[in-house]
Amino acid sequence: MATPSDTDAIRATLVEMVQQTLASATLQGAGAPPSHTSHLFGKALGALQQPESDRQQQQQQQQQQSSSSAVEWADAAVDHLSDVLHRTSFKDVSVQTRTLFMLASICKAAAHLPPPRLQVIRPVAADPDHLRSALHALDRGLLVSGAPVCRQRILACIAEIQSHLSAHAGRADTATAGLPEPCASAADDRSTWPHIDPLRSVPVHHQPLSISAFSRHLRYAKTPIVIQGVMDDWPCFSSASPWRDVHGYLLHAMGPDRLVPVEVGSRYTDDAWSQRLVTVREFVEHLGGVPAADGEDGEDGGEGRPPPMYLAQHNLLDQMPRLCRDILVPDYCYVKYDHEGDERERRGRGEGKGEGGPVLDDAIVNAWLGPGGTVSPLHTDPHDNLFAQVHGHKYVRLYAPDQTRALYPHDSGTMLSNTSRVDAVSPDLTPEYVECVVGPGDLLLIPRGWWHYVRSLSMSISLSFWF
Repeated sequence: MATPSDTDAIRATLVEMVQQTLASATLQGAGAPPSHTSHLFGKALGALQQPESDRQQQQQQQQQQSSSSAVEWADAAVDHLSDVLHRTSFKDVSVQTRTLFMLASICKAAAHLPPPRLQVIRPVAADPDHLRSALHALDRGLLVSGAPVCRQRILACIAEIQSHLSAHAGRADTATAGLPEPCASAADDRSTWPHIDPLRSVPVHHQPLSISAFSRHLRYAKTPIVIQGVMDDWPCFSSASPWRDVHGYLLHAMGPDRLVPVEVGSRYTDDAWSQRLVTVREFVEHLGGVPAADGEDGEDGGEGRPPPMYLAQHNLLDQMPRLCRDILVPDYCYVKYDHEGDERERRGRGEGKGEGGPVLDDAIVNAWLGPGGTVSPLHTDPHDNLFAQVHGHKYVRLYAPDQTRALYPHDSGTMLSNTSRVDAVSPDLTPEYVECVVGPGDLLLIPRGWWHYVRSLSMSISLSFWF
């Protein structure tokens, strides 16, 4: 169990972050927070900083009242700022509002930890449920706000809380206790996979291309290719840190009590599709206990099974920097061209995207993790994409940009403007396409503007590098 001195330090750090940021020139430069918001922060911080008591009875009463009051005021601040956030689209939410939401979440996390030095005679340490509540408050703040401030300090506090939770568990293997064994899926049978027409097959390079050869292809041919051998040295394929061991290594590396955003349903164009936050343990339980039927891509799991959960297009490496050590950014990401095809400046390795880890200054790295049967409907992206398959297999069908009119995109200006109205695998769809099945170690180049439909043929882990 976490000792009082341990949780005192975490709580003090969290409170200090809130105080310093509220007083910072950066936040004040955007104007003082609205009066109601300032009132809620004042109440929450006041409750978090109740003075010490010398008598044991007063200590215990004050500890209980202070913690309860702090949680209530922090909850009120989080709820209020959540309402503000949801009044408009996220892209139009001000940095100040996102910062205030993050700070309210930090207050809530601190409130779930015991008040400092109110337990002189009879120490009271944080129990696992309180530690998890603090962890979830920080994760929710990170995911909803984007953590415009204090990212590194927040991640350090999260790591400390995770360490205490692991110590309380007593042994490393308790996180997997009770998890179902990974289920075999009919989709794992290759005889059920889509037949790839050799005349439509995406060209495969069985050895890595040189940087210059890749650059020429991206500049002049601008067509999809699969490159093998590039990912051979990635640590995530090693026996020391195997991502394929979802119920063991990956569960522990991510942290079973962390929150992650998942899509519920097979595709985001379905009426029943939704999003939610779940713990990593719950998500991994779902992967182990809910096999997908071959080709299944409906709104639910079929035969009474729950709909699939899909961790899709999530910047997992920013949220969980420990995973950054398991991958290597493909060197191809450092050569880029503008929209007209002129060569851009060759970019050297930077310190990383934001503060998250070894990703490019202007690249976007997202993770995709889910069961067989999940689908990314036919859509196009605004960047060149290196799609790295780490575990499992996916079927990909691609259409050139000049086929756009025949693919009937949704109206411009809508959230689905980059998505086709038609089913990519419909026999009535006539435009020319190319296709492939990618497996572990395959790196698929999807040039900017190419439409692509992706379906998981088995439980799958992928990373996309937009550059």
